Amino acid sequence: MFKIGQRYLSEMEPNLGLGIVEEVEDKFISVNFRSSEELRKYSKRNTPLKRITFEVGDTIETTDNESFTITSVKDIDGVLSYVTDDYRYIDECDISDKLSLSSPIDKLLSGIIDKNRDFELRQKVLEIREYINSSPIRGFCGGRIELLGHQIYVANEVTSRFNPRVMLSDETGLGKTIEASLIIHRLLLTERISKVLIVLPEPLVHQWFIELLRKFNLLFTIVDEASLKESDNPFKDKQLIISSIEFLGNKKAKQKALEEQWDLTLFDEAHHLTKGSSEYDLAKDICEKSKGVILLTATPEQLGHESHFSRLQLLDPKRYFSYEEFEKEELEYGETTKYLNDIVDGSGELVESEITILKDKFPNISLDDLNRDKIIDQLIDQNGTGRNLFRNRRAVMEGFPERIVKLYDIEGKASDQLKWLKEYIIEDRERKSILICNSLERAEEIHGFLKKFMGPQVTLFTENMNMVQRDRAAAAFSTEDGARIMVCSEIGSEGRNFQFVHHLILFDLPLEPELVEQRIGRVDRIGQKN
Repeated sequence: MFKIGQRYLSEMEPNLGLGIVEEVEDKFISVNFRSSEELRKYSKRNTPLKRITFEVGDTIETTDNESFTITSVKDIDGVLSYVTDDYRYIDECDISDKLSLSSPIDKLLSGIIDKNRDFELRQKVLEIREYINSSPIRGFCGGRIELLGHQIYVANEVTSRFNPRVMLSDETGLGKTIEASLIIHRLLLTERISKVLIVLPEPLVHQWFIELLRKFNLLFTIVDEASLKESDNPFKDKQLIISSIEFLGNKKAKQKALEEQWDLTLFDEAHHLTKGSSEYDLAKDICEKSKGVILLTATPEQLGHESHFSRLQLLDPKRYFSYEEFEKEELEYGETTKYLNDIVDGSGELVESEITILKDKFPNISLDDLNRDKIIDQLIDQNGTGRNLFRNRRAVMEGFPERIVKLYDIEGKASDQLKWLKEYIIEDRERKSILICNSLERAEEIHGFLKKFMGPQVTLFTENMNMVQRDRAAAAFSTEDGARIMVCSEIGSEGRNFQFVHHLILFDLPLEPELVEQRIGRVDRIGQKN
């Protein structure tokens, strides 16, 4: 029976302190939790309240902050009165309101015990969570992607390392962005990293932002000029950040970024980081402030072998300390590979002849443990790019359609080339084509020519357009009933994915083979069916 003046504790909200019954109605009671200034009304039939009483020998505290030891307890019409060791009577309503039984020990000593099924449910949830957290595929599932073997292999290898510093250089179209996103996704979910910076060419910023959100539910913050006006240091305010390399060229932006310690930094289109440039110096400074580093490039040697070496230095300057030594190592790869193959093809522990070769040819190899796999690991680490570089090649992948090359030798004036282009497009009205040429002026000239007889069926994509305009042009081109042909300057050679396109027209042929491969990679990608 509820009586005015009785003291109760809320089992659901023990932090409210001791409540006192102030009103008793037919179906409801009102309890005042004076210490937290809360007045609650409960149904008599289903209250989450526990009656609080004290026994002889307990020490109680009054509202006047005086402490007494109880010698006897008297029940006066349902309301208790406590007799103290100095023969004072203290009614229930005079006990301190600040009693809080929020700790497990306090609850247990006061007899507040949860139902056993609640404990069993919590235990089951914790077991399931532990099973998920310890799963070897944690972080690889959940993304809205098709899991491909070569991508999973790379992501697993990289995430199994402590503070990985690697270059992902799969050939164009094999999914470096997905591999990098899988790595970030897994390291974040397993709580091995929390502070991530992604640095991109300005045209790719929104593309990466959308891909990470749509496919991996990772919400990054784009930091740009506007962010610097809104915050003293926008790089400090957020954990997951995307920024353009052009913006970070700003002295103030670079300074703010370098004030932070990054768990992982990623640079896309890393072949543009050439030693001696401001971009390279920026990357070098940020890499020194970052525990983990990922460089993405499909064409690591596009700007020369020495330029490739300089980017390896960003990953591990102690390993790649001398370009001359690096070149010398490469000249010895043939012989090194021959010995390595012999060891790989063997089984069990090393035999005497293999040990002799290792001592003679590889004096830096430790032979304390003759386990074959461990010896192979040492050879890989000490020769070439070791574990710093991953490169999957299209030639060993399955599922790509055959590339059909058609060469047109068009002599004469530029007008003759445009005449051929018109005839080509009229002849193939149904399929989508992307046309790439090496200059902005040439792209605008071709677009103007095609616009006269194609109207909205042709769209333009150049560096002269801002990012929103380029995104709109790409979106319009990607819809089934959108433009049939997109005319691009060289900016269309990198970053954008158009695997729905049927034909690629190279209106000029670049002298660098790797740039040709970059262009072809816009359409010849995973997912291409045409």
